[in-house]
Amino acid sequence: MESSFGRALKAARALARNPLGIIALFIVLVYGIAGIVFGIAVGNLEWLERLVLCAFLVLFPVAVLLVFYRLVTRHYWKLYAPSDYGQPETFLEVLSLTEQKRRLDQEVDEIADEEAPKTDSEKAADGSIGSVTETPLRLRLILAADVALREVGSEAGSVVHRNMRAVASDGQRVELDGVATIHGRQAAIEVKLIRPKSWPRALINAVLHSKRVVEDLGLDVVIALVCDGLSEEQTAEMQSRLDEELERYHLRHAVGYRVYDLQTLEAKYGL
Repeated sequence: MESSFGRALKAARALARNPLGIIALFIVLVYGIAGIVFGIAVGNLEWLERLVLCAFLVLFPVAVLLVFYRLVTRHYWKLYAPSDYGQPETFLEVLSLTEQKRRLDQEVDEIADEEAPKTDSEKAADGSIGSVTETPLRLRLILAADVALREVGSEAGSVVHRNMRAVASDGQRVELDGVATIHGRQAAIEVKLIRPKSWPRALINAVLHSKRVVEDLGLDVVIALVCDGLSEEQTAEMQSRLDEELERYHLRHAVGYRVYDLQTLEAKYGL
């Protein structure tokens, strides 16, 4: 028959499998030891020592409650281990607002450089990526991502989790526009705004990013190409080029793509 100590050791091991369990184990041990010390030694303690122990036993749970409230409301994604997720080899984190802004700034910079390359002096004069002249482009990127993720989710009949970071069991981290369950499998969604002058670079970046997701995380990828102002000839050329790149990198088995017209999606979703 298993001893009480053996059962306690097994319970401690189970709790120590994730950060949440470790916190619980720490609280139980600290509070339990303090209670035992107080119960055994209360007759031999001076009044000041008893006061300190009583204050600790009363205030410690309150302090734990406040700290735990902050953890749950501000840092909830840090309380779980990979094994707590349905797919232990890859789990997800939500990107912070600062990280989301950084990604958006990078995309604005890439498109702006392709459409109207600037000299170093012009970039210095602008002062930052988010200059007034680039504000409409920034809004188009935000709109494209919003309607594309809505449409992919609608087609798949799945909830799309936006602005995520996938973390593999070996520590590889890849930022994603969205993640959804498509055809029964978890898939990453990469959204690209496709414009007449900047589409070649956007296309290559999407393929290379998808290659990294497939190789490092083992996830399927859906590339959502949102066309803004492309002619039919340019759209056909873009799709042909994308097919070639997917073949070149042997990604056909894991990467699919959808082509959308931004104006059509705007009308569909009333934007």
